[in-house]
Amino acid sequence: MTSRANRTEKERRRHSRIVFKPLKRPKLKIKENEFEVENISEGGIRFLNPNNIHVSAEFNGTITFKDGDTFEIEGKKKWEKEGSVGVASKHPVPQEIVIKDEDYVYIDLE
Repeated sequence: MTSRANRTEKERRRHSRIVFKPLKRPKLKIKENEFEVENISEGGIRFLNPNNIHVSAEFNGTITFKDGDTFEIEGKKKWEKEGSVGVASKHPVPQEIVIKDEDYVYIDLE
């Protein structure tokens, strides 16, 4: 079995992801702060944090999509670097909420 340290980023991912076009990105609201969601998968999200606002290790937030649909997320911060934050969701993010239109690029892992 390959050690985690030797795996590539692609191999560590468990879920395919949806990458949103810059002008079509959903918003993540955590308390009074709002962030753009760069990509999303069943297992979590990556959001932009260019101002390096403090985000707790575990948090509750609301993702609002461009069509007005929302998803309540219970997240656990997995990493933070270069103005981005990677989050694991405690509950799967339903893909039917995410992939209603063509405002994204689908990236499959296979």
